[in-house]
Amino acid sequence: MFAAILALWAMVRARRAAALLSCSVPVVAVAALVVLQWRVSERLLGTNMQRIGSDFGDDPLTRMAMLPGALFGGLGAARQWILGILCLTALVGSAVAHGRGRVRRFPLRVALWRYRYAVLGLVFFLLFLVFPMSVRGTTLLAHRFLPIACACVVVACAAPSPDLLRTGLFALIPVAVVAVQIQTYIRTDRDHRSLDKILAYLPMNKAVAQLDLTPMRPGRVAPVPGPAGRVLAERGGRMLFAFTDMPPNPVYLRSDSQWIEPMLRLAPSPYAFVPEHDGTRFSYLLTLNRRANLRPLVRKALEPEFVLVTAHGDWDLYRSTLVTVPLDAPNGPPPSAARDVLATRVKRIRLEMRP
Repeated sequence: MFAAILALWAMVRARRAAALLSCSVPVVAVAALVVLQWRVSERLLGTNMQRIGSDFGDDPLTRMAMLPGALFGGLGAARQWILGILCLTALVGSAVAHGRGRVRRFPLRVALWRYRYAVLGLVFFLLFLVFPMSVRGTTLLAHRFLPIACACVVVACAAPSPDLLRTGLFALIPVAVVAVQIQTYIRTDRDHRSLDKILAYLPMNKAVAQLDLTPMRPGRVAPVPGPAGRVLAERGGRMLFAFTDMPPNPVYLRSDSQWIEPMLRLAPSPYAFVPEHDGTRFSYLLTLNRRANLRPLVRKALEPEFVLVTAHGDWDLYRSTLVTVPLDAPNGPPPSAARDVLATRVKRIRLEMRP
């Protein structure tokens, strides 16, 4: 994106070959860095990232349909409509004020510079529609063009001297975002405070598996509890899901020490956890579950391989009773089909509890 902006600036502002060459130096430098990172990561990419691979993802029409969710998050249709109409009204009102006056025709080069933010906004929005969603394991790439596209559109629509009404509309947008998200902010604050209490019970340098066991429909993103990543930052050791499996980071695990099998098995389905098998690899299990009636069943299903250490808020911390492998052990084989997954144990306990 940075290179694309610089390239546009160079094309429309440089009037001589020497000036064009000097303006192109940053573009070439960025391109060289991209090629270098691509070549280096090809050698360092772990098996788990290679398995994810490259994928175009949804077609452009489907991406258009999911645009409100990509912009505002999973807020529900009603709240997305409220924010969408408010933003569109403010942008259109400002654009109309910006476009008042006599319409003038410009040469292409002049027009590209005069309307550069509108051009960039359109380019980045089109890239959101046609760019692959995943390249070599790095996911949701197309979504990354949306923030800068929105920023360019806002600047392009800005009126030279906005009146009180349009200023009020734009000022209302962040207020509306906070208003519709306030319950999420409160819940997130509660989750983090509960996690603070959990961390006090975790010893240093242990292998921890973090799972979101709240029943939910399959989605585009793996149900990984994000706040649990603080365990690795504050307690060291290693975790089931972590950025340390990705080469672009300054510190990451060697490919021969990555635990690929449990990550690939549990990313799409947390209830595929096998206590008899995973309890020999992970010393602790940290779970998030917002279904209060389901948590006692999970606790019973994890016995005897895992015992409950403490519970705060929606979090439960379990300790493995089995002998675990060292932190730098190589990736192990998958569990045998004869061993029960967590989903099977929970289902069996439910049937036993029925009158």
